Amino acid sequence: MVAHAARLPIPLIVLALVAGCGTDPTPEPTPPDCVPSASVFKAVVQDHIDTHCGSCHGATPQFGAPNTLTGGYDSLIAGDEGERLIDRIAARMANKTMPPAGGEPVPHQVQDTVVEWASCGAKHPDHSIGLVVDRPVFSAPKSPPAGTETFDLKADQFAVAEDELDLYQCFTFEAPVKEDRFIQRIEAIIDDSRVVHHIVLLKDPKNAYALGLKKCKGMPADSQYLYAWAPGAAALQFPEGGARIKPGEHYIVQIHYNNGAGAKGVKDNSGIRVHHGPPKGTEYGMVAPGPLVFAIPPHSTFTATGHCKVKSDLTLLAGMPHMHENGTAFKQEIVRADGTREPLINLTGWSFEMQPFYHHPVTLKAGDRVETSCTWRNDTDDTVSMGTGTADEMCFNFMFVTPPPSEPYCNDFLLDPKAEAPYAPGTCAPTGASKTLPNHSQKLLFTGAPDIKGGDLGTARWELTGATLALPGLAKTYMNPDTSVVHSRGQAWSEGDTLTIDAAARILIELPNSQGIDSVDVLSVTGTVKPGKKAGEGTWEPSCGAKKPKNIRWTVDGDTLTVVLDKQFSQFTVPGIYTFKRAATDASK
Repeated sequence: MVAHAARLPIPLIVLALVAGCGTDPTPEPTPPDCVPSASVFKAVVQDHIDTHCGSCHGATPQFGAPNTLTGGYDSLIAGDEGERLIDRIAARMANKTMPPAGGEPVPHQVQDTVVEWASCGAKHPDHSIGLVVDRPVFSAPKSPPAGTETFDLKADQFAVAEDELDLYQCFTFEAPVKEDRFIQRIEAIIDDSRVVHHIVLLKDPKNAYALGLKKCKGMPADSQYLYAWAPGAAALQFPEGGARIKPGEHYIVQIHYNNGAGAKGVKDNSGIRVHHGPPKGTEYGMVAPGPLVFAIPPHSTFTATGHCKVKSDLTLLAGMPHMHENGTAFKQEIVRADGTREPLINLTGWSFEMQPFYHHPVTLKAGDRVETSCTWRNDTDDTVSMGTGTADEMCFNFMFVTPPPSEPYCNDFLLDPKAEAPYAPGTCAPTGASKTLPNHSQKLLFTGAPDIKGGDLGTARWELTGATLALPGLAKTYMNPDTSVVHSRGQAWSEGDTLTIDAAARILIELPNSQGIDSVDVLSVTGTVKPGKKAGEGTWEPSCGAKKPKNIRWTVDGDTLTVVLDKQFSQFTVPGIYTFKRAATDASK
């Protein structure tokens, strides 16, 4: 139940690196007299460049790279402005042409720090590159509505240290109104662009956060997104009417500061400007459909789906898809009461730094359903679960709707009788692997994993006949064991001690209070099975599709192969069981 990024054959990797490393675009001009900070270079940038640029631009340039970038600070700043190596670094990382396609992606924070350092804070990476979405951005007119009043929620001479590279600072305010008003427009106030990375405005419905300043990396618990700004983003404005704001309510402005430029003496006054008027016209509120329970296994690609049942008619205006840094794709569909499906939004190339609202005006009727799916790529050694921190993950579309909903979140478990496992041959499947395999359904086990006997894997192609999880008996009290099920499709190949498993499992688990889990776990791994001390137990050392060895248990009983791998279920590690039947004797078919 794990998929991995596509691997190019070695000759293609070399060609990609040659094409990417050997072509330098003409850099945009940097500010006059830009001399990047030597202290920031020594503290962090040198290591970033060595790690992410050194494979091409090392001491001995390779793969067509025209120069080395690891020669030290003096070599990078030598020459006339606009022609220095640092100017090329800023240009290439800002437009994401370095590292080249096929190389390891550079984390957002590293891109931001290196570009801002090299350009003395004048440039920021374009995080919209690679983002593909089928809905237009919900953009505002240039001018605010006539007759509105304004108030500002902003930092007050907030000091950003010279070495501050990743500070999430929250400023909590009480709404400065004496009676109910409608927010009609929200826009960012950018004071010092050298250090402001992005700004978010959130509503604190429970007034849970004390007024004033607080570090708050991630999304404060129980808060609601109202607006997000990143370089290039526009204001948000309601077509008429607005979102209600009441006296005494708390609002949080979260600013992400990154002083990659190493600017000294920064005192920032950035924040948010709110245009408001009388509570007249259409009132909008916010609802966030999406799955609430999921766990993303280490070194895997994982998809979770949530279902929001519409109980009364709603009109959607705009929504802001939200995941964290592991996100790769976001998709929403409307399932009408008669079963027909309509696309709502489909987004690939997700960027944590680009979270605008998208315009999708549509009316939902009672009985309709909104289906929200998120896909993540977890390259870490740890399981990533639902949570508000940036190391956690989320899957919501924060949507402005009318009339305002009574609850901020919407996720209803749906046991779809037509549900199947989505399968396509993965990264490690042999060329010509079958694409049409039958779907199998199997209930969860509460009696533990089957006994393991081992056996010779031989040379064969195996077809998956079922997959499930072995949960402790106590788990029955927390779910419905009669309706919870695992759908699966897949195949495997064995040749001596080499085993490839290529399979997808869709896990549907019904929990109390109309909640549940609907997740897809994809596994595509080739590795060498090294037996342990006990028969049928050992380690699976990957050569494709995974980075770390996995504990593996197996039994070969005639034409049946049973494989047991540890799987992450919520915060628990449990046995995942795959059962195969022998389909061919030729492992290449």
